[in-house]
Amino acid sequence: MLRTKQHTILIDTGAGNDKERIWIPRLNRLKSPYLKRLKAAGVTPAMVDYVILTHLHVDHVGWNTQLVDGAWEPTFPNATYVFSKSEQKHYSDPENYTVNNRVKFIIYEDSVRPVVQAGQAEIIEPDGAEFLEGISLYPVPGHSIGQMAVCLTSGGEEALFGGDVMHHPIQVYRPEWNSVYCEDAPQARVSRRWALDYLADRHALFFSSHFAETSVGRVTRTGDHFVWQFC
Repeated sequence: MLRTKQHTILIDTGAGNDKERIWIPRLNRLKSPYLKRLKAAGVTPAMVDYVILTHLHVDHVGWNTQLVDGAWEPTFPNATYVFSKSEQKHYSDPENYTVNNRVKFIIYEDSVRPVVQAGQAEIIEPDGAEFLEGISLYPVPGHSIGQMAVCLTSGGEEALFGGDVMHHPIQVYRPEWNSVYCEDAPQARVSRRWALDYLADRHALFFSSHFAETSVGRVTRTGDHFVWQFC
């Protein structure tokens, strides 16, 4: 969660509750206290102005919606949900539906389409330009069709929320290594190298989605190699 002078912003929304995910048992029909934890941090669903989705995979969009009287409705009624045009184009095109990727379309149907139908989606082409004051969106495709990273600039400092451009700190040391979930392996390597250069050159904090411990740290450069340090 980000709070600026003007806006309350969520970056990705986790796995969500009550959703049929039989192919991932640990995420199937969850009953997590996500909204209670958000409230404990001082934010209710109605207070959220923007939900920025780095990409549309199962563990990043689940709380976009919640089950209300048997139907999926946007969890954050006043929010604009922001995601990339290439992701939307891919998932909304029935020609892309195949047996091999059918589960991704199930996720789209219960966690993304209701937001679009409610008129709460802002579908963009991330290009590194400032989207909101202090916030820029960069294209980092590869792990998914149109993944994007979120850069926050404040008080002369920078932070990068990278989605799944990296899944584990070992990829700082071996950026050529992909996870098994990367959809375009060569492009994922290109995007990962871009992120590492960005982080090292700008001394920016990195907020990951899947690193253990705090998931926050810095990348430094040693010769031709990178080094990771948790914060």
